Amino acid sequence: MSPDKIVYKIAGEYIAKIGNNRSTIVMAPDTRIMFYANLNSPVIECGNKLMKYDALIKMNYQDMAHFLKNNNVEYFLWEAKAWEDAGYDFLTAIDPAQFRELMRWDSEQGRLILFKVIHR
Repeated sequence: MSPDKIVYKIAGEYIAKIGNNRSTIVMAPDTRIMFYANLNSPVIECGNKLMKYDALIKMNYQDMAHFLKNNNVEYFLWEAKAWEDAGYDFLTAIDPAQFRELMRWDSEQGRLILFKVIHR
């Protein structure tokens, strides 16, 4: 794995740790994150059934939040570089009733922020 992508492994392993290695669905800019998040779980979830991260960025905030909830996504990894061309600023649009920040990483990929998707 290239050094600039190591943060994806770290993020996936962090998700596995906080989720007690249970199977989980993660929406992230790189599919390896969900792989590492589920590596030691009894079932490995397939991220290919979800839309691509790039398509998610093109949605408005409410549509994106509904998509994540409707597809049982538990964690959403925001990546600064990917969101540069989005039609809105996700970080200022966040509704705390929908997303809770869990962790931040700064790397060669830029800033990554992990959110828990709130299902109510």
